[in-house]
Amino acid sequence: MAKDAVSAFAIGLSGAASLILDIALPSFDPNTSQSKTERFKKTAVAFLKRNASRPAFSK
Repeated sequence: MAKDAVSAFAIGLSGAASLILDIALPSFDPNTSQSKTERFKKTAVAFLKRNASRPAFSK
């Protein structure tokens, strides 16, 4: 049962990243390359920093 939950989480995370960032997670991309991995990293960082001036959570 635990393996099923981890697999479902990984697949869900990959789908969410694809929807939000419009790029596949490198580990789930059958045609991965260094340039695609770098694009993913840059896109993910830009997404995380998009709200830096107005954080979603207060400390």
